[in-house]
Amino acid sequence: VIPAPGSYDVQKSYEMSQLKHKYMPPRNLVAKRKHASFLSATPRCLDKTIDGP
Repeated sequence: VIPAPGSYDVQKSYEMSQLKHKYMPPRNLVAKRKHASFLSATPRCLDKTIDGP
């Protein structure tokens, strides 16, 4: 289905699909909890371990 002329914002569509997005905060309490747990559970600044002889 092709949208009617004037109902499709080409500029906005291009920006949403091709350019960098701004940070969107979580929309509700459950999403906020999941987001916070992901950020705190992810290990940061791990020392590299060299496997091998």
